[in-house]
Amino acid sequence: MSIVAQSSRTLFDGTNIVSSANYCYNASKSTAATSGWFRAKADHAVVQIGCATLTATYVRYRIEGKINGFDRIASVAVGEIGQAENTDRIVTLSEKYSQIRLGIKTVINASPNNVWAGLSLTEIR
Repeated sequence: MSIVAQSSRTLFDGTNIVSSANYCYNASKSTAATSGWFRAKADHAVVQIGCATLTATYVRYRIEGKINGFDRIASVAVGEIGQAENTDRIVTLSEKYSQIRLGIKTVINASPNNVWAGLSLTEIR
C-alpha cells in the first residue's frame, strides 16, 4: 500500500473560545447546525486539538460526523483538555465519514482560551 494523497485543513487557528453554553464550530465562533462542516471521506482521518492559552478550567470538544445517505449528525468523539495538560490531543477517526466538524466550548466564561485544531486526511491505495 502507498499513500496517494494527503491534505490538511485548519479548523481553529488560535480562536478565543469563551462560550460555555454552546459548542462553537469554526473560527468565526458560529454555533449554527450548518456551520463548520468539512468533507472528510478518506482512508485515514485524524483531528489534532490543542490550547495555546487556557484560562477556563478546561475546554470540552466534540467531533461530529455524517455518513453517506443520512443527513443526521452523530457524535464521533467527546473529550476535554484541562489546564494541567500542555500537549495536544489527537483523535483518529475509525470510520469513513462524508463530513465532520469539531465543536469547542468552555466550562466557564473565562478568557482567553486560544484553541488550535487541524484535520489531516490521507488516501491509501
